[in-house]
Amino acid sequence: MLLKFIDCFFGILLVAVRVVVQLIVYLPLLIVFPLKRIGYKNYANLKTGKILALNHLSNFDAIISALFFPFAKILAKKELGKNWFLRWFFKWLNVILVDRNNPELSTIKKVSGELKKGKTVVIFPEGTRNKKQPHKLLPLKTGVVFFARTANCPIIPASILKKSKPFVLNRMKIGEQIIIKDRSKEGLVSETEKLAIIMQSLHNDLLKKYEPKEYAKLDSETKSINLGLIHEETTNIE
Repeated sequence: MLLKFIDCFFGILLVAVRVVVQLIVYLPLLIVFPLKRIGYKNYANLKTGKILALNHLSNFDAIISALFFPFAKILAKKELGKNWFLRWFFKWLNVILVDRNNPELSTIKKVSGELKKGKTVVIFPEGTRNKKQPHKLLPLKTGVVFFARTANCPIIPASILKKSKPFVLNRMKIGEQIIIKDRSKEGLVSETEKLAIIMQSLHNDLLKKYEPKEYAKLDSETKSINLGLIHEETTNIE
């Protein structure tokens, strides 16, 4: 009985220490890297397990995600954990380091398990940083749809406007949930393509309003991407 009490006491103590340390670290960073989340209710009002799909602009994206979605698990490339300190630091931020070329079965089970428990998992479906054309999404990997189908959970599409810089307000637009309906082999690709259209549409909306000069530089095909394309495709199928 005494041992159980001691174990419980230290468990609560560790949680309390973690919360205090997070406040000490997070609050200054929230001030240094301000972010306005447009459409946040689309995320907050969904109380089930869900995937937040984000575009990928810098190695700092995982940290920004941890700051503004503190209870979410974040998937990031294992290369970020170059040494024991970084591995500890990212684990403390709830970041799951993944081998992009050969993900381990244990990692897949862990991610699916978190989603089934009602947790949020942040995934960057481009799979790598978009360096050359940051305002035009790279082709998305199908893994994000695979996890959504495996855990039977929705995807929340989102787009961040630009690389985060100290004391410069950045913006993120969060769209409505996507329910994966097509569970066929072909559906893995088609549902991923639909997600790409929605994410690019969200990014285009941000650019038009806050960075019109950057929007003007986009090619006509990228500019034409909007949510209407999803509706047209659905109508044609029916």
